[in-house]
Amino acid sequence: MKHEKLTWKDVEKLVDILEQKFMKEKKKYDFIIGINRGGLIPSVMLSHRLGSTHGVHTVHSYNGTEKRQLKADLYLSMVGFIHSHNTVLLVDDIADSGESIQASLTRIKKLDSDIKNIDVATLHYKPKSIYIPQYYAKKIDNDIWIDYPWEQHKYLGTA
Repeated sequence: MKHEKLTWKDVEKLVDILEQKFMKEKKKYDFIIGINRGGLIPSVMLSHRLGSTHGVHTVHSYNGTEKRQLKADLYLSMVGFIHSHNTVLLVDDIADSGESIQASLTRIKKLDSDIKNIDVATLHYKPKSIYIPQYYAKKIDNDIWIDYPWEQHKYLGTA
């Protein structure tokens, strides 16, 4: 598998692309929910840029580059605050297998049946994903592993 190492500047450019797509379509979101952990940084960046309330959904499916059992029932903020007329953007770093996104959407809708209008945005999208996000900044090959700056050891103090 090929690795592509991103910088913070790369991430900002990808978030810029998403923001431009939303502006072009005049999309506004009442709530932006980041899938913990990979979606947190891009979701916070987008929530500031779009002036939306931010929430978190914790889903675990990877340990480093190794796939493990998916857990989507850990934590979800904003449940009960979102109403049927609200628009929600669910954000993750990548639609790789798509399982985390699908599980997150299922869990959110199960916990809060009022939520009807949910879009999904990712920085990257792989064609093998079972879920195609409505918005993604960049489509990449299935055999590329993205090393985001928040996952790189030099930023974690373990280099």
